[in-house]
Amino acid sequence: MYNYISNYKGRTDLVDLYGDNSLLLYALQLRYDIEDIISVASEALTDGSDDKKCDLIYIDRDSGFAVVAQAYMKKNPTETDLAKVNKASDLNTAASWIFTRDINDIPDRIKDSVSELQEAIKDGDINTVYFWYVHNMNEKNNPEVQEELNTVQIAAQKLVNNLAGDNSVKIVSLEVGNDTIERWYNSSSKRITIEEEIDVEGNGKAFEVKGGKWKSCVTAVKGSWIRKLYLMYKDDLFSGNPRNYLGAGKRKNKINLGIMDTVQEQPENFWAYNNGLTALVNDYEIDDDNITKVHGITIINGAQSTGAIGAVESLKEDFLVPIRFIVCSDPKIIEEIINNNNKQNEILPSDLRSNDKQQVRLRKEFEKYPQLYYSGGRRDSTRVRNKEVFDPYLVAQTLLAFHGDCVTAYNSKKLIWDEDKEYTNIFSDQLTAEHIIFVYYK
Repeated sequence: MYNYISNYKGRTDLVDLYGDNSLLLYALQLRYDIEDIISVASEALTDGSDDKKCDLIYIDRDSGFAVVAQAYMKKNPTETDLAKVNKASDLNTAASWIFTRDINDIPDRIKDSVSELQEAIKDGDINTVYFWYVHNMNEKNNPEVQEELNTVQIAAQKLVNNLAGDNSVKIVSLEVGNDTIERWYNSSSKRITIEEEIDVEGNGKAFEVKGGKWKSCVTAVKGSWIRKLYLMYKDDLFSGNPRNYLGAGKRKNKINLGIMDTVQEQPENFWAYNNGLTALVNDYEIDDDNITKVHGITIINGAQSTGAIGAVESLKEDFLVPIRFIVCSDPKIIEEIINNNNKQNEILPSDLRSNDKQQVRLRKEFEKYPQLYYSGGRRDSTRVRNKEVFDPYLVAQTLLAFHGDCVTAYNSKKLIWDEDKEYTNIFSDQLTAEHIIFVYYK
């Protein structure tokens, strides 16, 4: 008996309203920790006549992924029942309609969702599209389902490559049966779901610190070991993390592309460039000042670094990754450890430009006007009093709009600071404080 089943049956908000699609919504909420699943259902559910085998199309532009799902619910299933293979193969039909058909040919039931997904892919906002086959039977009973899903993944990858114009979007097919849903359910209620004893492949001495209700070990591990863990356990490795790996794209999650580039091109500098990982474990073993084993693991900070290491095609050479292992059995302290490891000030694009020579020059020029203040993107604890503050983002937007590109200025204020072409076009050598003041007040 699976633990999740009683919890699912108690979800009358889903079971009573959505019937055969309730398990699909339940699984989606578990997997992505969705707070208001009812609102999501109203937009993402596409099941019905002429749905072209798409029961659900869920799009998350912010996180860079989408889920296309087909669901099958068997009444009163037994331990030996087989999931229907044809339901898995139906996802080939779904992929074809989503990725190859002209939007004017798409049935009204799924048109809005397909249009949004196609647009998001072309805009570079989607890194991964998942094709789920959701059912309430044991996954091991019918290996043909996974074989069919592998076929779906290969075919859909070719189709989405044509739509995107490159191979920037990854297709992942997944059987979401009792075993997977149970794993997700355990992840939502238990922080460490990987409980195996794991040999640590490190290359450095361990430094141990102990608190009243916790102990911690700081050391270096091989990048190949982190990669092996991610390829073996995938998102289960992040069961205690508020976020899973978000993928890497030209527009979304560009930092992850940078991490991958370091892994491939400058592995010898990874230790210096990367902040490192924090992992919660049930216990660890130290021998001769080296950590040799961990018992259970979840990476609670550093999911993006971990995923990026695992996402590269291969490692040209190995490298070292800073990591801290923490052991704690107090649930309240565990929650505080997780929360505090994931509370950090957001790094804005303007922060990374604040030491640019143009910003340094403009800050200096503004000193001629004591009644005005321009930070040039630099943030600190200074409280500006009795001065008019020129917000750097608004300055950039105003300049771009003044010089003719109102659409980008209105819709993409962070992009102006993030993209080299846009930034250098605005903050050129010819730009002066006086011109900024003129445009700002115009």
